[in-house]
Amino acid sequence: MSKEKIIELVIIGGISLLPAIIAFISLAFKAGKLTNHVAEIDKDLDEVRKDVKAIPLIFGKLNKIELSIEQLKGAKVSFSNSPMTLNEFGKKVLDQSKIREVIDANYDYILSEVKKKDITNAYRIQESVFEVVKGLKDIPEYTKDIEDRAFRSGVDVDTVLIVGAIDIRDTIITELGCKVEDLDTPDKK
Repeated sequence: MSKEKIIELVIIGGISLLPAIIAFISLAFKAGKLTNHVAEIDKDLDEVRKDVKAIPLIFGKLNKIELSIEQLKGAKVSFSNSPMTLNEFGKKVLDQSKIREVIDANYDYILSEVKKKDITNAYRIQESVFEVVKGLKDIPEYTKDIEDRAFRSGVDVDTVLIVGAIDIRDTIITELGCKVEDLDTPDKK
C-alpha cells in the first residue's frame, strides 16, 4: 500500500471519527454543566432543610399568638377577676347570639368530652370546657348556625363560643364534683 493511500485512509478515518470526537467533547462539557447544576440544587436543598427545621418554631410562636388572641377575646366579654364572669358586653352577646341554645342542645356532648379527659381540677375542667365548646364550630352541622349567631351579635365566632363556654362552665365544674371557687386553687398533682 502506498504512502498516499495510507494518508488518505488516515484522513478519512479521522474525518469519520470527528463527529464522535465532537460528541465526546460536547458530552464532557454538558456533564460539567450538569455537575454544576447538581451542586446548585444541593445548595438550594440545604436552604430548604434550614427552612423546614424552622417550621416547628414558627408553629410554636403561632400557638402562643393564638392563645394571646383568645385571652384578649375573653377579656372583651368578661371581667378580669377570677373566676371569669361575663361582663355587660358578654351578657349582651349571650342574649343577642342566643348561643345558649346551641350549648344546651349539646350539653351532653360537651360534658362527655370533658369527662373523657378524667380531670379532677376545676381550672383544668374550665380549660377543657373552653376547648370543647370552641370545637363546636368545627362540627359541620353547627358551623353555619354558630356563624349566624356570631353575626347577629356583632362579634366573631370564637367570641360567641367563649361566651357560651363561660356561661356553661360553672354547671359542668359542679357536675364533675368540683367547686367554682377552686378555680384559683393550683392543681395538687
